Amino acid sequence: MFRMKKIPLIYLLFVFLSSCNTTPEDNALSTIEFDSETWKQFDGDTYPFRETMYENILYNDSIRALSKNEIISLLGQPNRTNEDFLYYLIAEKKLGFWVLHTKTLVFKFNDTQKIEWIKIHE
Repeated sequence: MFRMKKIPLIYLLFVFLSSCNTTPEDNALSTIEFDSETWKQFDGDTYPFRETMYENILYNDSIRALSKNEIISLLGQPNRTNEDFLYYLIAEKKLGFWVLHTKTLVFKFNDTQKIEWIKIHE
């Protein structure tokens, strides 16, 4: 009887450990080249491609040279604005209607409407 209880536990442990495996192919697909139209795509309540594109924006010197209006033209309307800040939703994890985790790309602009910094807020 005791042995029968161990078999499902061993099976569950095996399934759990095997699902935690990451292959180099997975990492290669984790980022895609930035494209303005793809970035703007909205599907239901998510932006399906932003998670794989945001690093191309975050570390791009050409984008850092743009003005506030040029950023809005390139990325579309932000999900939220606040004075000198633009907020673009990257990903959101929910449990029912409760938001558990949000990842946002944040732009801060200086007095001349040029980018002061770009950060990820989680």
